[in-house]
Amino acid sequence: MSGVIITKFFFSILLFAVIVGCGNEQKKETAKNEPRLTTVSSDSFNQLPSQNAEKQIVSLEEVTAAKAVNSDKELYVAATPQHHERFQLDRLKKKMKQKMNDVYPNLKSYISVDKKIFMEMEQLKNDIKRGKADKKTIEKKLKKIKLDMNSDT
Repeated sequence: MSGVIITKFFFSILLFAVIVGCGNEQKKETAKNEPRLTTVSSDSFNQLPSQNAEKQIVSLEEVTAAKAVNSDKELYVAATPQHHERFQLDRLKKKMKQKMNDVYPNLKSYISVDKKIFMEMEQLKNDIKRGKADKKTIEKKLKKIKLDMNSDT
């Protein structure tokens, strides 16, 4: 008698697992089929130059991460150098600035390897992605970042 109960219990759990497993598959498929909509604010700057600049800077072997934001006339880049590059920051900054001037000669480039600037740029970039920053806010924050860059010498 107890063998029949155990068999029914095992069969019930197996049936439950199959039902729950199949239910999740259907939800995933409907999520894949729906188009993903992204809102783009026309009140912001085109960030394609900054996205490309990040890729260019990260491609350097001395850099582990980079964040960039641009306005109409300026490009701000903050990078995190590899640990052993900390002793040659001036050389690295010159190399990054030269690369940005070659790629974007029409934008004035500002380069920093300071962690605080990197975090501020990351925050600003997240605000832009979420649509929380319009042109005026971006310019205001970039002005503050520029002041911080000049004071970190």
